[in-house]
Amino acid sequence: MAQQWTTEISKKLHQARIDENLKEHVRALSILDRTSISDVTEQALRNHIDSNQTRLSQYYIEQSKGI
Repeated sequence: MAQQWTTEISKKLHQARIDENLKEHVRALSILDRTSISDVTEQALRNHIDSNQTRLSQYYIEQSKGI
């Protein structure tokens, strides 16, 4: 496992405005899940969107009414 960690530690997030702690968590999850940083980031966004479906639905309803 130590070898894999050293080979995977070079994974980086390039978004400068993302908190360093958050970047480190995403990097660690990508290593633990053996997936890409992009995949971890996409899954996090999907989870956030899924958990806000009610709010999003309401937003789109209001937008369609011109509110």
